[in-house]
Amino acid sequence: MHNKGFSLVEVMVVSGILGALAYFAMSMIENNKRAQKDVENRFMATTLSSEIQTLLKSPENCLKTFENQGLSYQEMRKHQNSNQSSTPIPIGISAIKKKKNLHAKDTNPKEITFIDAFSLATNSSRQKPLEIDKLQLKIRAYENLSEGIHQEIDTDALLHFRWDKGSTTRKFPLSLSFDESGKLVSCSSGGTSTETQLTILDPTKEERWQDLSGNEACEKRGLRCLNTFSHNYATRVYGQIGLDNLCQTNYNRELRGVQQGANLSPIHSCDAALGTFETYTLDKKGLQLTCMGIFMAYCY
Repeated sequence: MHNKGFSLVEVMVVSGILGALAYFAMSMIENNKRAQKDVENRFMATTLSSEIQTLLKSPENCLKTFENQGLSYQEMRKHQNSNQSSTPIPIGISAIKKKKNLHAKDTNPKEITFIDAFSLATNSSRQKPLEIDKLQLKIRAYENLSEGIHQEIDTDALLHFRWDKGSTTRKFPLSLSFDESGKLVSCSSGGTSTETQLTILDPTKEERWQDLSGNEACEKRGLRCLNTFSHNYATRVYGQIGLDNLCQTNYNRELRGVQQGANLSPIHSCDAALGTFETYTLDKKGLQLTCMGIFMAYCY
């Protein structure tokens, strides 16, 4: 006897399978949105840290920032113990000054704190996805702070950032100079930041980088590789709106120097090859996705 339709049980089974697939897809999309936001916040933290380091490269700006923070030579010694390790020294982050034109017609820019300038920018979008939590100074391990000696102290400035369900820390070098009485008389963020002096090698613009590892490509430019980065996008999407979001942080194709898995950063090791490669595929009943990635190198 031939059936002319589906039984109730068959309909329920099919509905259950489709519902499970839809739930699976939506869960993956939501997880990847969170992972993508996490990556965006980490890049924003790097950008903000670089801007603050640039501001503090000016001895005038640097001294103005730290002169009223109680950073005497004697106070610095209190944070270094006998084995020359040190505890982080808290600093008021609101002290970091920045000249900013609040209005285009301002002839005398008002001086506001960096934190205020940051808040103006983030609050304009009615949300604050990333906050600068605190600033600390940590004395370099090789420093030996002897009593009564006028010297320059090398530290690492530690900027701590936080956001909903995440946090990260960025650091840059900061040198402090004290006079014979222990008073802070000069400072500067000095040095070369690998986060601000980057060269990007893009194989889609220069074919000579194609198939070279990040290390090999940077070396040909006389530079060192910081990391590789993939710009991911979908070339085939079927079955679910937003499914292409999975391309941003998922990798299941075997690629040199690229970790496989879900919710991963688009930042990869310097062993990864430069070029355009397939990064992720999905082929389940009712869901199809193919992702590609353009792999570039960051050199310094």
